[in-house]
This record gives sequence, structure tokens and C-alpha cells, in this order.
Amino acid sequence: MDDRSETMEIVKQHGSFLLIRAGPRFAVVERRAGRVYPMKPGEREDEPLTPEGLAAAIAEEGWLSENEARQRRSKFPR
Repeated sequence: MDDRSETMEIVKQHGSFLLIRAGPRFAVVERRAGRVYPMKPGEREDEPLTPEGLAAAIAEEGWLSENEARQRRSKFPR
């Protein structure tokens, strides 16, 4: 995460997709086999399922508004 100190929390999980919140910011990542992946096309680097790993995966695509993150999550297969 940048210089902010908000705690990240999983707001919603659907299949392998997680909706993450840190203060007013939201993001979507994919969790598989204890690893997290950024939501971007093509080859993706996995990160550990830790606060630092989540921050690294989210940094690849960036934080979103709640509405944008929920729309993005809803586009993935159920």
C-alpha cells in the first residue's frame, strides 16, 4: 500500500475472487492455492496471501471506487 495505514479486509468472496477494502478504497484480486493474483489480462505474477502480498497484487492494477470494484467483480464467472 502507499503511505496510508488502513487495514485491508475481505469484504466479499465469490469463487476465487475477493473484493478487498482499505478505508475508502476497493480492489479485486483472485485467490488460488493460497496465493493472490492481480486482475489484469495476460500472465500474472502471484503473491503470498499476506497484507504485503495483497498490496503488491493490488498495486499492479490500482485501487478503485467501491462501485467500480463491485462492477469488475461481477464480470467474472460464477
